[in-house]
Amino acid sequence: MMRGSLACADAKDTTMSIDPESEPWVVRDKNAQIETYNGKRAICLQGGYAYLNDVDFRNGVIECDLASPVARSYLGIMFRVQSEENYELIYFQPHTSGKWDAVQYDPVFNGSTTWQLHHGPKYQAEAIVPTQEWFHVKIVVSGVTAEVYLHNAEAPALVVRDLRHGLSEGSVGFWSHHPGSIANLTVTRLSSPKRARAPFGPSPKLPYLTHWSVSEPTVFKTPGAPSLLEAAAGTPSAEWRTVTSEESGIVNLNRHFRKPPGEATVLAKLALQSETEQSRKLTFGYSDKITVFLNGLPIYSGDNSYGVSKQSGARGYVRDGEFSIDLPLRKGSNEFLLAVSEKAFGWGFIARLDKAVGIHVEGQASAD
Repeated sequence: MMRGSLACADAKDTTMSIDPESEPWVVRDKNAQIETYNGKRAICLQGGYAYLNDVDFRNGVIECDLASPVARSYLGIMFRVQSEENYELIYFQPHTSGKWDAVQYDPVFNGSTTWQLHHGPKYQAEAIVPTQEWFHVKIVVSGVTAEVYLHNAEAPALVVRDLRHGLSEGSVGFWSHHPGSIANLTVTRLSSPKRARAPFGPSPKLPYLTHWSVSEPTVFKTPGAPSLLEAAAGTPSAEWRTVTSEESGIVNLNRHFRKPPGEATVLAKLALQSETEQSRKLTFGYSDKITVFLNGLPIYSGDNSYGVSKQSGARGYVRDGEFSIDLPLRKGSNEFLLAVSEKAFGWGFIARLDKAVGIHVEGQASAD
């Protein structure tokens, strides 16, 4: 048991120096140790996380020293920990030091990391992340913005301007995948942010497809087009829920569901009302697998899983316009159905038409 003390003052602006051996730590790593690593008393994880049990953090500054004894590692800070399945996460990769993805913002929803949905300059950055050496980290959190500073630099290595959990509040902790250590943790809680704004903007309009009816996750023993269509036909209307995309156009399924063990599938459907018989190009991105149905017929099936797809460097990123197919729409109502399957790292999709002339989606705003 980690023992010590953690004094939480009543003042609104509070700075706490965290003792690694203090009682308030909640540790989710059976191999965690308190030991001296490279001259600093530290919490050393082999792969897991540890968070403070009695700290409510919304805005302020988190500072610490991090180190990993192995080159291939992911280690970072979890903050605004609402539960063990929902929190903000920023981690560092020694094995990609000096490259564009050495720093990664990776919000966790319902127990799933979502880096396949959150990538690019808004969420990743180049940095020097050493191996077997301590490096200093400072994260300044204000409203829905987090600034990440490394090595006591004056300029941030990464600025995340749209924290995906919004204006949430929760604990602070240390997260690692593979061995990692944390020392000299301080948490400064500030009573009000320097700047704040609404966490999310409106969903995009047509030609993005943003309003969906989505089924509960299912693990199919015999996956395939017949099983998926049978499941869609056999799902009572009360078991479908309405899901709206985020302002990027991506439907983040992890936000809405806790993924069951194994490869889980959700069905997402909508009705496309076409004024004429016409062909429209559909561009889309997804993770991990997808089957596209139009009017009961499968017209596309693909696998964009990590390490499988040649797209996005085999990382399985969900990207707008990564894939495209033609939709032969009939005049009147067209049932459009997606079966989206996931193993790990970010469950979601994005879809849009090349243009929406003569097309209406029930419940969705048309393009101006």
